[in-house]
Amino acid sequence: EEFIVSTLLVKEFKKDVNIVIVSRNGIIKRTSLEEFVVQRYSKPIKCMSLKSDDAVVGAGYSDDDSEIVVISEDEKLSEVEMQLASIVSSFMTKYLEQ
Repeated sequence: EEFIVSTLLVKEFKKDVNIVIVSRNGIIKRTSLEEFVVQRYSKPIKCMSLKSDDAVVGAGYSDDDSEIVVISEDEKLSEVEMQLASIVSSFMTKYLEQ
């Protein structure tokens, strides 16, 4: 079952703006906004591969200089430095210890 987790207003698909996607199991991925330009509207864009027990819980903007701070339900605070990853890349970062 799919449902909307987050919506982001986009006026221009700029190269210097990134989208950060966070999963329930502690996976994050940062991808350039320009990679989300839709070429064919008949086929959805897949931007993150997750295991069956995981789900996206949030998405937001960042720039190349931004650091990412994540707060979990049990009030743990993590600061994460991330590399930029292509929309088709499987490169992601685990930010919370399980």
